[in-house]
Amino acid sequence: MKKILDKIPLIFCCCMLFSGSSNSVIAAAALLSAISVSALCQLCGKSRVSLSAEVLYILLCFIDPDFLGFMPLVIYDILCDRRYILCAAAAAAFISAATGHSVNHIPLICTYVVIAAVLHHRTSSFDKLEQQFIESRDNSAELNMLLTEKNHRLRENQDNEIRLATLKERNRIAREIHDNVGHMLSRS
Repeated sequence: MKKILDKIPLIFCCCMLFSGSSNSVIAAAALLSAISVSALCQLCGKSRVSLSAEVLYILLCFIDPDFLGFMPLVIYDILCDRRYILCAAAAAAFISAATGHSVNHIPLICTYVVIAAVLHHRTSSFDKLEQQFIESRDNSAELNMLLTEKNHRLRENQDNEIRLATLKERNRIAREIHDNVGHMLSRS
């Protein structure tokens, strides 16, 4: 859910790049393909299907630089899958678009890519902290159960020791009375 919440502002920012564009068909195709790749990566995780979708989108960026407008969304998924070689390929697509074509939004798109990287880092850090919290909570609950069991055993041992001490004292008193009464009867 956190990843989806991170992707919504990225989609909105990327759509703002194409708001006044004359190529609305290409912008719609880029939006649709970027959202499709992102959804596929979200659904499949680290699989060959998501890898091929990411590679295909980068190739589309080489073919048509207008697809770079939605690259931050795909970069977010590439970072989630930890495929840093694809980040280098995306950088090559940016360089190719900056040198060969006249895409005027390259600095803004690069800013959005940095924002995507920061959002990914924040979310992954939060996920790690959440996982550590869950492990800590589980360990704490397990230790609490063990301590409760040990306390229960200690109480049982204490009760047994009290019973044994009581029995020993009764036996001692009985022996004294028996010996005492026996001596008194013998004397009389």
